Amino acid sequence: MGVDLITVGSFVVGATVRLPRVPYPGETLVGDMFDLGPGGKGSNLAVTAARQGTRTGIVAKIGDDTFTRLALDLYEREGIDHTYVKITTEEQTAIGLVYLQESGENTIGLYRGANWLLSAEDVQEAFAGFGPARLVATQLEIPDEAVSAAVSLGRRNGMTVILNPAPARRVPQEILREVDILTPNEGEARLLAGEDPTAGDPPVEEIGRTLLATGAGCVVITRGREGAVLFRKTDSPRHIPTFQVEPRDSVGAGDAFNGGLAAALCEGLSLDDALVRAAATGALSTTGIGATGGLPDRERVLGFIASGVRR
Repeated sequence: MGVDLITVGSFVVGATVRLPRVPYPGETLVGDMFDLGPGGKGSNLAVTAARQGTRTGIVAKIGDDTFTRLALDLYEREGIDHTYVKITTEEQTAIGLVYLQESGENTIGLYRGANWLLSAEDVQEAFAGFGPARLVATQLEIPDEAVSAAVSLGRRNGMTVILNPAPARRVPQEILREVDILTPNEGEARLLAGEDPTAGDPPVEEIGRTLLATGAGCVVITRGREGAVLFRKTDSPRHIPTFQVEPRDSVGAGDAFNGGLAAALCEGLSLDDALVRAAATGALSTTGIGATGGLPDRERVLGFIASGVRR
């Protein structure tokens, strides 16, 4: 049948406990909610796009353990082609330990597990098997060699290439210059630009220009409640406002943004219109618990946009 979107990424089991605040060293806090479910940046993006009607395939590695069926059942349920999700006995499935605060903000500890065994050869095999697609999306919960294979094969085959550079780390410039749309959050953008990711200076406009100079086609810096900013070589920065919601859990919001963006681009929307869809998708994702609990389908996103509830 073929796919329109190839997601080269990760699967992570998320164990979330809601606490009144982050514990200090040596402290045990009692939570009032627990969730154990599927997640991972690549997987969340794939689920988001599939729920919005995009024919989606995923390339990933998981362990041969208790959580194998959690991943495979998710992809079967969501209609995602998981032919190239490989099961390994060398490592266990990745785990994320999430402290969720009442504000919806979170702190995460990640064990990368089987994700770190994904190789360039795995990616090459999957591209050959999936055949032509419209878009490839990847992120940094996998090794640089797998990321590099994804972006170079995408470019070579005429696909639009999205890279979400998260979790934050420095990325070789030869990867960045093959990316069409680079989508860091503000802290990730500052790190990529060689700045302190926790600082507020230099201004985000300068950071965006620095990242454009790496060779990326365009840069979209997401800023949470402040929306996002689009940087293109030929235009002034454009602000994309977010949508007003009552957040319950922000885990996976960036992945949802990227999944909504990928789905809209596969649908043929312009980048400007696709970013509105992405902003609405990311906002709605925070209204559920767990990485996949709030990921919205196409009808919900379109209805939400029509309501016009912007910040």
